[in-house]
Amino acid sequence: MIGLELVVETIGLKLIPIQEFGVLRYGTIEEVSGPPLMILFVTLILILCSVVLWVKTKWVLFFIGVFIMTIGSAIPINVESGAVTNAFELFLIFTLIWTKRKLIQNKISVK
Repeated sequence: MIGLELVVETIGLKLIPIQEFGVLRYGTIEEVSGPPLMILFVTLILILCSVVLWVKTKWVLFFIGVFIMTIGSAIPINVESGAVTNAFELFLIFTLIWTKRKLIQNKISVK
C-alpha cells in the first residue's frame, strides 16, 4: 500500500506553504481529486477486521469506532479547522486501545 501511495499520489506532487491558524503546513498546488487510495484500503481493512472481531467476540466497540471515524471523516462539517477529523481519529484510537485491553485481560475471547 505504501508503494502504491508513492506511485499514485506522492511522486510528482507539487507543494506550496500555507499558513493556517498560525501554523505552517504544506498543501498541493493541484486540487485533490478524492481521498488517497491508501486511506481507503486501510479503512476497508479496519472495517473488515472490526466486523470479524464483532462476530467472533460479540465486542462491537471496535466496529463503532471505525464506523464513527469513517462517517465523521466523510461528512463535511462546516468548521474552519480540520481538527474535527482528528477528533474522530482519536475516538478510533480510544476504541482500539479499549478493545486491545479487553482482549489482553481475557474479558472478551475469540470463539
